[in-house]
Amino acid sequence: MKQEAVKIALEIPLFAGRSATDILVDRLGGQTNSNFLITVDGARYVLRIAGVGTETIINRKNDAANSQVASEIGVSTKVLFVDESTGVMLREYVDGVPLEIEDFRNPEKIEHAARAIKAVHESNRIFESRFDILEKLDEYEAMVRNAGGPVPIDYFEQAKLSDGARRMMKNFPVDLRPCHNDLVAPNFLDVGNRFLVLDWEYSGMNDPMFDLAALAAEADLTLEDEQHLFASYFPGGVPPLDACRMTIYRVLWNQWVTLWAMNQIANWSVGDNFWDWGMVHFAKYKQGVVADAFSQSLQRLGETDL
Repeated sequence: MKQEAVKIALEIPLFAGRSATDILVDRLGGQTNSNFLITVDGARYVLRIAGVGTETIINRKNDAANSQVASEIGVSTKVLFVDESTGVMLREYVDGVPLEIEDFRNPEKIEHAARAIKAVHESNRIFESRFDILEKLDEYEAMVRNAGGPVPIDYFEQAKLSDGARRMMKNFPVDLRPCHNDLVAPNFLDVGNRFLVLDWEYSGMNDPMFDLAALAAEADLTLEDEQHLFASYFPGGVPPLDACRMTIYRVLWNQWVTLWAMNQIANWSVGDNFWDWGMVHFAKYKQGVVADAFSQSLQRLGETDL
């Protein structure tokens, strides 16, 4: 894989005239894509090679455009090169530490994350695409059906429990803002006094409360942690309807990630255990969709005079 990274790097204009011996490569990891640390004459860069088949679920043109906007806002690393046809992207390297779930037990980390997310939401910038969780659920359910699974044996029965929320959110008016939409812990980079946010593949215009819900779900925030997230994002107090939408989105997020994991297994060759990953989120979905907070939030939105 490192040889492939060197070959791809040599095709990037920034490295024109270089030879393979000029380029040092170290693997950085990646779940569906492959990321590499590229070092040339002491200067360091991050090279992303898109995973096989990801072009069927990721619009690489939008990915490139939104990544550039995020870097211009100042919340992400600079984009130095993009090939929209392949998904290859070269970014500046910034010293920092990717976060882990446990880091969000620290209130200061929650505050830094909220600040970074809010900077995107309030940037007045426009992302090229629209991320709609309701459309994503429909799309991914169709994909897993067409692929013949795998899927948890009771998925489609349990999925009916969110039908009311899906109908409600389809007609509920929201103020669309630029959103990341995939705020797993490793997509935050701690650079000391602030966080940068990486990996804008799923970015698009969306309800900002979806970003907070994704973070809360993936960081496994407790009720106390969630209240701290709200306090950090809404220093003047959280609007009740925003809190209700966030509660509903957190459940729908876990439902979607369940399907995302199953489609990784069904449609692409993957090395990680996506089944276990999906089942963890499915368990969270089943717990959340029958919780009082979910039904109460749904009722509150339903009583709202639109």
